[in-house]
Amino acid sequence: MEKNASNLVKAELRVFRLQNPKARVSEQRIELYQILSHKDLASPTQRYIDSKVVRTRTEGEWLSFDVTEAVSEWLLHRDRNSGFKISLHCPGDLKVYRKRRHSAQAPHLLMMLLPSYRLENVQDNCCLRSLYIDFKKDLGWRWIHEPKGYNANFCAGACPYLWSADTQHSKVLGLYNTINPEASASPCYF
Repeated sequence: MEKNASNLVKAELRVFRLQNPKARVSEQRIELYQILSHKDLASPTQRYIDSKVVRTRTEGEWLSFDVTEAVSEWLLHRDRNSGFKISLHCPGDLKVYRKRRHSAQAPHLLMMLLPSYRLENVQDNCCLRSLYIDFKKDLGWRWIHEPKGYNANFCAGACPYLWSADTQHSKVLGLYNTINPEASASPCYF
């Protein structure tokens, strides 16, 4: 499958955070930057992308950063890919862990792409049907005053992969269908 900016739907940088039971602080801010220019290695031009505050002493975990915009730029201008920079501000001693060559915990980039044949027929593949849910009438939720309801819509058939993911939206729709089984088809789960 060709990788280009037109068929990129989402890109995530995944980085594993190791547990540090001897950390001096209980929380740590991790910042992610896109390196725009690396002419001067001491102070490269960079753009802030995102940050996360993590608990340092808890079990190791995968952190995901949405890097769709940066990867899209790289796919349009491949010569501008200078990478990412992760920044931490650590009080006290700093331990540096060397990356193992084929570690299962190595950082990786996950790209979600649509095949080119899906790009032309996205509307034909979509099986979205309209459905308005009134919180009081349909679900019996008297505790929500505004909005009165929302357009939940639903999927009726085989939808493209990326649009059929389980979401909070489909969970509310699932509850609606449990209460009103004859009302509409169930939401798409993949």
